[in-house]
Amino acid sequence: MRSNQTEKFFLFAKILGSLMILTGLLALFTRRPSDHIRITWLDILLFAYIAYVSVNRFVVAHPEGFTLKYYQLLALAVLYLIVRQIPKEYQGYLLYSMLVSGILQAVYGNLQLFDRYPSKHALFNITGGFFNPGPYAGYLAMILPMALALWLEHKNHKVSTGIKLIPDALPTIRFFSNLRTLPALLSRIGGMFRKSEFLKQLMSVTVKYISVIAVATILVVLPATRSRAAWLAVVISALFVLIRYYGPAAIFGKYLKTTVRKVLAGVVVFLVSFGFITGIYYLKKDSADGRLLIWKITAGMIADRPLTGHGYEKYQAHYMSYQADYFAHNPDSEASYVADNILYPFNEYLKAACELGFTGLVLVISVLVIILVDKTGRRKSHPKPYPLPPVAGMVSLCVFSFFSYPAEILPILINMVILLAVTAGYHGYTIKAVPYRYIIPAGVILIIVLAFKPVKNLYTAYSTWDEGYRIYQMGAYDESIASFQESYDRLKTNGEFMVMYGKALSMAGRHPQAIRILIKAQDFLKNTILYTALGDSYKALGQINKAEKTYLKAYYMIPSRFYPKYLLAKLYDETGQSEKAVVTAAELIHKKEKLNSTAIDEIRVEMERIIENNKIKRQPCKVHGRAIE
Repeated sequence: MRSNQTEKFFLFAKILGSLMILTGLLALFTRRPSDHIRITWLDILLFAYIAYVSVNRFVVAHPEGFTLKYYQLLALAVLYLIVRQIPKEYQGYLLYSMLVSGILQAVYGNLQLFDRYPSKHALFNITGGFFNPGPYAGYLAMILPMALALWLEHKNHKVSTGIKLIPDALPTIRFFSNLRTLPALLSRIGGMFRKSEFLKQLMSVTVKYISVIAVATILVVLPATRSRAAWLAVVISALFVLIRYYGPAAIFGKYLKTTVRKVLAGVVVFLVSFGFITGIYYLKKDSADGRLLIWKITAGMIADRPLTGHGYEKYQAHYMSYQADYFAHNPDSEASYVADNILYPFNEYLKAACELGFTGLVLVISVLVIILVDKTGRRKSHPKPYPLPPVAGMVSLCVFSFFSYPAEILPILINMVILLAVTAGYHGYTIKAVPYRYIIPAGVILIIVLAFKPVKNLYTAYSTWDEGYRIYQMGAYDESIASFQESYDRLKTNGEFMVMYGKALSMAGRHPQAIRILIKAQDFLKNTILYTALGDSYKALGQINKAEKTYLKAYYMIPSRFYPKYLLAKLYDETGQSEKAVVTAAELIHKKEKLNSTAIDEIRVEMERIIENNKIKRQPCKVHGRAIE
C-alpha cells in the first residue's frame, strides 16, 4: 500500500541491515590506531531530539498513532551512526554519490517530459522517482548547491571543507588491506595504483565534470517541476555558497564603494526580490492562498498547546477539526474554495511546533544553528574547517522546509542524515571508548534481532492492506474486509488504514462494526471521508441526530464541496424534515462551485426534485444573502 513511499522504506531497511553487518565486521577485524570516539554537540542534540520525540510519542500523543515515520526515525539514527564511523578521507565519496543520484533523477525527469518513461502521478507529467513533482524538485534543489560548492572548490583547488575532493584511486584495496586476515601484498598493489598519475588525472577530471553535469542537468529540469519552494531554495542556497566562498567583500565591495551605489543596489535588490516573490505567488495563487490558510489554522493549534504540542504525528488527527471550527465561525470566508483534506502543514517548522511544542522546535533550530554557524577562524591560531558543500545542501533543505513537507520523503531524509553526519565531524571533543571494537558488533546483533520480526510483520501487513484495497476498488466490499481484518492487529493505530477499513464496513452494510472502527480512527486521522462514512452508518441505524452532526462536520471541514451537504439534504428528505430539506437543497442549487462537473449538475437536479416533492407552504428564506422562494 502506497508503494512509492512504503517500498522505499522496506528497501532501505534491508540495505541498512547489510550496512550494519558490514560495519560490525569492520569494527571487529580492522586495526584502529586507538579506541576513541569523537562526540560533538550536533551528536548530542540529534539524539536528544530522538529521545524527546520518543517520550512525546508515548506520553503526550495518547493514544499514540502509528506511521512509518517513527520507524524511519530510528532507522535513520542507525544510518547516522554508520556514516559517523567513516573516516573523513572517504566522505567525499558520499557527496559525489549524491551528485550522481541527482544526475540520474534529472535525466529520469527529462525522459518523463519526452514521454519515454511514465510519470508516477496521473495529474503531473514529471515526478522523477517520486510520487509528486514537489518532493522531486526538493530532492534536486538539495543537490544543486552541493554540486556548485564542490565545483568551485575543485576549480580553485581550495579544500576549505577538509573533505578530500579527489580521493585516492581504489581506496577499497587500501582500506581492506588493513584487515588482519588479508596479506600485505594487497597493500603493495594498492600503493602501485595510488602512485599512478593516469588514475589521479582520471579521477580529477571525473570529479570536476560530475559537479558540472549535476548543476547543468538539474537546472534544465527544475523549472518544469513548477515548484516555487525548490526555486527559492536553489536561489538562496546558491547565493549562500557564493558569499561563503568568495566573501561578501569580494562580491559586493568592489562595486559598492559609494553611498549612492549602495542605495541604488538596495533599491534594485528590493525590486527584484519583490518581483520574484510576487511572481511565484501569482504563478499558483490558489495553492499559495491554501497554504496561508493552513498556516493560519496551524498557528491556532500551536497556541492551544505551545509547550509540548499535540503529540508526535498527531497533526493529521487534529487539523481538520480545527479547520471545521474555523469555517463554522467564518461561513462566508472565500478561503473555503482553497481548503482541502490536509495531512501536513507545508511547513516543517510549524509542524514541529504543533506536534512537539516549542521544546521540540528549539531542538530543531539548535541543530540548524550549529550547522550554519561558520566557526572558521574563530581561533586564528587553530582555525576549524568549514564543510561548505554539505552545509549548502542543508541550507537548501532549510529553505525548502518553509513551504513543503521534506520530512515525509525518505530519500530526502537519507540525504539529510548523510549531510548531518559529514558535518558533525568538524567540531566537538574526543572521549575514550571502552571496548569500542566489541560494542559495535554487539549493537548490530541486538538491533537486527529486535527489528527483524517487527519489520517483516509490517511488510506483510502493508501487503495484505494493499490486497484488500484492490478488492475494495472493485466493489467487492465483503471480500476486502477479510484482508483488512488480517492487517488490523498491526495497523489499528494507522489512521488511513482505519478510515479505509471503516468505510468498507459501512459500504458492506456492517454498520455497528463500521461505527466502532471509524470512531477509533478519529484518534489518528480526521477527514471528510471518515465523517461521511460515519454519517451513512448512523443514518442506516436510525440515529438521525448523530448522522446530522457528522454530515455537518464533514461539510464544515471543506465548505466548497457539495457531497456532504447533499447527503444532509437527502437525510432531511428521507426522515420527513421537509423545511430543512428544502432550505439545504436550495443552498446547494445556488451554491458557487469550485469546479463545474457532471456530478454537481446531477446533485442540483436531485435538489430540484427534493424541493418539488416536498409539498409544504414555503416562506421566502435567504440563501447566501439572496431571497428565494
